[in-house]
Amino acid sequence: MIPPRVRTFNRVLRRFADDLERPEYAAGVAAVRDVVARARAAGVELRLDALRDWENAQILLGIGQIGAGRGALEILDVGGGNAPTASLLAEAGHAVTVMDVDPVAVHGVELAADALGLGERLRAVEGGEASRAWPFRAASFDLIVSISVLEGVLRSRRAAWFREAARVLRPRGDLLLTFDFGEGARFVSDAPTSAEEVERSFVAATPFERVGEPFEVPTWDPEIGPPVKIVVPRADGFDLRVAEYSFASLHLRKA
Repeated sequence: MIPPRVRTFNRVLRRFADDLERPEYAAGVAAVRDVVARARAAGVELRLDALRDWENAQILLGIGQIGAGRGALEILDVGGGNAPTASLLAEAGHAVTVMDVDPVAVHGVELAADALGLGERLRAVEGGEASRAWPFRAASFDLIVSISVLEGVLRSRRAAWFREAARVLRPRGDLLLTFDFGEGARFVSDAPTSAEEVERSFVAATPFERVGEPFEVPTWDPEIGPPVKIVVPRADGFDLRVAEYSFASLHLRKA
């Protein structure tokens, strides 16, 4: 059973160990890995990306808090591919629709639904391009989750993304986001680099309001630095550099 509360959803991750050693996060990670193992035993591979344990656990905790006392929710997972979170939410009784631009990922969700006996509680559709309308009627969902998608949406197209999210949500529907964050992430994505930018472009310029306090960027340990460190090529392609960045999470509500 995943505990229903998360201390603060709107935040920038300082260190993986700070959260993942806590029982509530460890329970979420264990639940995700369990559903991955059960799917694999049934012959289906669910995508479990490196470094995404924190994001999966954060989303599960946030949904537990939102859904407490509300029963089953209609959830849209935007860009979820065949990741394990959607399967786990469907097993918890929610009706989950995964939307992904990749037809291979859509097929993977369908295979997972069959392998895990989830029936109509888990389905997938192709779509989600920022420049096109999403393939759903207005006010179709109670909740949207999006794990590490927005940093891949160009800043010039994010307004359209948020408009579609608001259109398919029911009145006062919730949007839970996780995304890459920091200057270093700009070497691998179009990630936001400051708390001010998130507040301006994810809240003030969208049909959403922030739920809870704005997040603060933590002070990094001078020896450890941000939690993510990956090697990426420089612009000339002949040299390498280490890109350092973090993850962030944000709870929005349709205004």
